[in-house]
Amino acid sequence: MKDDKKKRQKKQAKDGTLLANSLERVNRYGQADNEFVKAYTGYEWHNERTGQSGFAKGHKQVAQSKVNPQYERQNIKQQAGFNAEIDVVASKNAENIKHGSSQRVARSNDVGRGNDTQVDIGSVGANGDFIIMENGNVKDGVQLKFSGKYSTPEDIQRSAQTNVNRMRPQGRWGRYDDIAVPSEQYEPMRQYAQTEAAKAKQRAEVYRKRGNIDEARKCEQKAREYENCYRRIKNSGITSKEAVFAREHPLLHTAKRIGETSHEAGMEQLPSSVAISGAISAAQNFVAIQRGEKTYAEATKDIVVDSATGAAKGYLTTSSGAALKGIMLSSSDKIVKAAAKTNAPAMIVQGVTGAANSFRKYLRGDLNGLELMEDLGANGVGIAASTWGASLGSLVFPGVGTIVGGLVGSVAASVIYNGAMKTLHDERLSVKQRREMESWAREAKKEMRHQRQIVESECRKHRQLRLQTIDGGLHLLENSEIHGDVNMYIEGMQKIMGAIGTRLPFENQADIDTFMRDSTKKLIF
Repeated sequence: MKDDKKKRQKKQAKDGTLLANSLERVNRYGQADNEFVKAYTGYEWHNERTGQSGFAKGHKQVAQSKVNPQYERQNIKQQAGFNAEIDVVASKNAENIKHGSSQRVARSNDVGRGNDTQVDIGSVGANGDFIIMENGNVKDGVQLKFSGKYSTPEDIQRSAQTNVNRMRPQGRWGRYDDIAVPSEQYEPMRQYAQTEAAKAKQRAEVYRKRGNIDEARKCEQKAREYENCYRRIKNSGITSKEAVFAREHPLLHTAKRIGETSHEAGMEQLPSSVAISGAISAAQNFVAIQRGEKTYAEATKDIVVDSATGAAKGYLTTSSGAALKGIMLSSSDKIVKAAAKTNAPAMIVQGVTGAANSFRKYLRGDLNGLELMEDLGANGVGIAASTWGASLGSLVFPGVGTIVGGLVGSVAASVIYNGAMKTLHDERLSVKQRREMESWAREAKKEMRHQRQIVESECRKHRQLRLQTIDGGLHLLENSEIHGDVNMYIEGMQKIMGAIGTRLPFENQADIDTFMRDSTKKLIF
């Protein structure tokens, strides 16, 4: 029983830390996933500048569009153009979220501009309207043009050539600036434009050598036109086939996009999960070796297994947590939506995973009914405590503090929980003893709240003080450059180094001179 508790404590520590480490990615990629959920369901929009409001159609609404049976393929292909616009907006916004950018794009229809004569998609500001640059153009504005056949390489090539010529001044797309095209046409169009520009330049040279200046100028103008086309061609990020698939199977297309983004989240989490699991396992196995409980070979094997298991769990928690958060953020239920803005999605995923493992043990006969309840309870308490611990750790020292906080919180939860379970296991407790225990629990809970407030307050103070110290150090560095004062520079560096827990071995210029003259000394922080 004692060994089982040790194993549970170790597992809690690792699981809690993995969860804490994954929260930032779950939140970030969950918000990215939500862009694809909104792309499916549609969403309400509002333009503060004009006061206009409306509903932005999603894949779901486009799929409900009427189709003439006699022109089914043509109708679907035309409607797929709207699906392409919706997907491009969602994909661009998701990418910006993943990279921490606040920039967002929207369709002209979804900012109150209807079918804009110049752009289909552009960057929007906080007011919900297009951002207009000094030259009068919409920032990042593009026209989407999904035209042409795509069944065979020959179809794609012919369509690419036709569309490039449409972009020339005399063509029907000549009035547009940047044009976003299907991904399968992007490179063929650029290659064709580049090739035609080179051919025109060669013909111009031939005409000039012959003295035919007029024809040479015509060819040079043609070359410039194709070069201009080349610069204006943009990749939409979606193929014609994908756009049609989104029109015909909107839910499957959305699931695919969410799956891709969530997988990316899980893969990004893998290195951290391996490092954390490996570090915790190494520490635990080192202790086991010192106690004579394991050989080096056994410990090495366990570390490898624990690292692989941690990597899988970290991937599952992060990818599934991100997907769940993305879906919950668009829920019509206010409670679910509010929960999505917390760490609940990741906690739910890990809780469900832990519960599944507990039930699996129970069905195999490895746990009895009481042990099952104990296992489930320990899992839940550990998750909650580690999450809280990680939040505090992040206040003190982002990154490292998150991990340390997760460990501390998890261990603390384990101690409290196991102590409670030990007491509850004793069936001979009198009514008086139970009441005393309940009273103790209430007081303990009260004290925990008090201590939490103290810790949170101290963390905020510490963080603010450290930032002020670093800011003062940077100010001294700037002034030292202006005044050419080496001692001021060293003083500034000492402030910055002190804020992160170390010091330079120099206090002034004289110390540096002494150090440089002494060949036996080494620069050690």
